[in-house]
Amino acid sequence: MNAEAIRPAPLKIEAAADTSAAGCHLVRQWLREHNYATNPKFMELLQQPEHEVQTLVLLASNDTGVVGGLFAETRFAWLRISIIAVRPENRSQGIGAALLAEAERAAVARGCEHAYVETMEYQAPRFYLGHGYRVVGEIPNWDSQGHRKYFLTKNLATATVRYRLATAEDCPRLAELNRELIRDEGHRNRMTVPELEQRMRVWIAEEYRAVIFEDDSEIVAYVLFREEPQEIYLRQLFVVAHRRGQGIGRRAVEILRTQLWPHNKRLTVAALTSNENALQFWRSLGYTDYAVSLEILPGA
Repeated sequence: MNAEAIRPAPLKIEAAADTSAAGCHLVRQWLREHNYATNPKFMELLQQPEHEVQTLVLLASNDTGVVGGLFAETRFAWLRISIIAVRPENRSQGIGAALLAEAERAAVARGCEHAYVETMEYQAPRFYLGHGYRVVGEIPNWDSQGHRKYFLTKNLATATVRYRLATAEDCPRLAELNRELIRDEGHRNRMTVPELEQRMRVWIAEEYRAVIFEDDSEIVAYVLFREEPQEIYLRQLFVVAHRRGQGIGRRAVEILRTQLWPHNKRLTVAALTSNENALQFWRSLGYTDYAVSLEILPGA
């Protein structure tokens, strides 16, 4: 075969004013044809009216007027949040959390299973992390001024999780879960289930509060915490084994922070240094290392 016959034509690249320029329709056509060839089902669904983008706009107000808002949209299984903002003098009052919770509730009602948001490091990454979102990507120097951009998602399946305050009647089950927690984290506590039940009864009757989290009447997690004048100490958080990895622990903390705990107190938690999974979990929620307990065992 003649080499001249297969030599590609000289390539010329030119800048166009915008995408209305001649030839741009071909670029769109080639991409569309490729998408139809490789993912025909999705492309067909895109054309159906019931799968069009639906806007979701929420405004929060009080007797002074609008104090916050959330702009988002839903499509297929996804909620995409564009903006959450709260009037400066009304921040740290739970308004953003209430807007986010209502958006997630509305999205679940529309059939969404996941949420997605982008935020700059100087905006709200800690806010979203505190409400069960996870960083799935980041780009350094996004604004060419040294600031990082974060991409976060959340599994909305946990939006169906509900909570209730535990009573003395819950202590037998809480003791069983406490025993599982002790075993899973490798703690040296050797108390029996009956002993743990008695301790739990004393705790919730005096200084602690226990919160049970349920999904469709199934207990999926519990939390034990103590509220002090300047601090909230979270002593125990446990998610049942078969429901782990579904965001329930994050959802539990989100509920505590938005619905039960005041916003003006220091939050503390303790974890064994050997429990690396727990340490990573708490750090991912915004907790930072503060102290380490040291010990010398008898006979050492």
